[in-house]
Amino acid sequence: MKKINFKIKEFEENFAKQLGASYAVSCATGTAALHAALYAAGISHKDEVILSP
Repeated sequence: MKKINFKIKEFEENFAKQLGASYAVSCATGTAALHAALYAAGISHKDEVILSP
């Protein structure tokens, strides 16, 4: 398990470096990525969000 965690961390660091970002976070699913992005953007349950199907 430690080897997998290291590879994920290594991937995130390399991806962030390539983008010129401080951090990058990988997600297991697209839904999880959308949830993380909305949370990071400060979107709450009171906001309207329209996504493509």
